[in-house]
Amino acid sequence: MTWQEAVEDIFQWANLYLQVPIGIAGFGFAFYQIGQAKKQIGQAKTAAENAQTAAEAARNAAESARGQFKTMSVAVLLPQLRTVEEAVDRAILDRSLTLLAHLLQDWRWHASACREYLDDGVEVEAAAMKDIQASVTAAANLKHRFPGFDAATDWAKETSRMRKTMADVTSNLGALSAQQT
Repeated sequence: MTWQEAVEDIFQWANLYLQVPIGIAGFGFAFYQIGQAKKQIGQAKTAAENAQTAAEAARNAAESARGQFKTMSVAVLLPQLRTVEEAVDRAILDRSLTLLAHLLQDWRWHASACREYLDDGVEVEAAAMKDIQASVTAAANLKHRFPGFDAATDWAKETSRMRKTMADVTSNLGALSAQQT
């Protein structure tokens, strides 16, 4: 027997007797890989769920922070609006047109800034936004009537709408601020 025949006999024997054990080992390895893949899929799902939970927690934290910022901003602007309201009353008593014009501009600016922090999707805040807009409009309309003011002008009558809308805004924002804290 030549060495080539011996090698051929070995391969035939290996092909005949090792085919089944090698096939079984191959299937076993394939099942092991399938198990590992399932395990990795499970870990990936858990990681995705954790990431989604973390994203939801981050979104909730951001919403909470935004709500707190909004509440604090309204709470900070409210005393400024009340101060302007009181100063407007004083300017009306003193019949100081220049001071009143300046205060109306301050009112419009502060009230408009406050309006930006409110959410029209919340019923109480939407009502406050409506009152703010009415006060800003009343202040602008009053300012346009200033050229007609003279010594005979009834300041209380001419400014009554604007003063009422200012009072509505400060009382509504005060109630809203108290409700949110």
